[in-house]
Amino acid sequence: MKMKSKKVLLLSSEVGVGAVGLSIARYIFAAHKIDAIALPTVLFASRPDLGSPSRVPIGATALEQQLYALRDDGRLDEIDGVMSGYFDSAAQVLVVSRFLKQLKIDRPEVTLLVDPVMGDFDSGLYVAPEVAKALLAELIPIADLITPNFYEFGWLSGNEEESHTLPNTSPVDFAAELQKVEALIKRNGPRLGVGDIVVTSSAMSSASGGGDMGAQAEIITALLHQGEVEFFSAAMHEPMPKGTGDVFAAELLARLVLGAPITAATRATVHYLSRVAEKARGQTTIAPFQLFEAVLAED
Repeated sequence: MKMKSKKVLLLSSEVGVGAVGLSIARYIFAAHKIDAIALPTVLFASRPDLGSPSRVPIGATALEQQLYALRDDGRLDEIDGVMSGYFDSAAQVLVVSRFLKQLKIDRPEVTLLVDPVMGDFDSGLYVAPEVAKALLAELIPIADLITPNFYEFGWLSGNEEESHTLPNTSPVDFAAELQKVEALIKRNGPRLGVGDIVVTSSAMSSASGGGDMGAQAEIITALLHQGEVEFFSAAMHEPMPKGTGDVFAAELLARLVLGAPITAATRATVHYLSRVAEKARGQTTIAPFQLFEAVLAED
């Protein structure tokens, strides 16, 4: 008998040129043979850093109507996971939060991953402050898992001053730096009241230092699970293209809904993203075919 395919709901930005948000995430689920229902929170002709963005907002009321239309049509009856990413307004966050709270009551087994797309070291907070505050107050408390970068983790946990730069040291000093990062995540993570936290780009080891001229730069991802922090390292391929955070969140959710435990799913996702970054090295955008090439490389 043919097995039922997994299904997820995605909520994020839709971009015509410069794949980020839904424009890249849907291909991740396709590679895993997972059906993805994608609702945009904003439309851009091109990514803002690639030219005139021609932004088309999606009203909160319209987004809410689309969610309930899917529910009333029975499209969400067998959903296995939800991933939220970029939000254009606090009002959108509120309507999505209300909808997902009821979904989690009706279907508590559904995995809710919130990728709090808010900011980064090079730009600071790039959403309106009220959007970030709404994510913290309304959506993160109901999530099973969140995937902030190190800057976003600092902002959300009220310790932005401790996370204002990415820890970047030579290999000889790296162990001491990781101890500081571990202590910070253990201390501040529980304040968010969410089950698991995966902090991407939580530290970086430079390729130089320690007398090892052949050392490979590494980027570190941290998992806070059941009060303990585990680190996962992968080769760093610079410059990193845009959209890697969207790829990471989508790949992680795909593995979770397919049944992988959080630790195994995080480890596999870290290494998958490193392969994708290697394929897209020197480019400003990840091409969808590079996602499939990375899957083939894994096989």
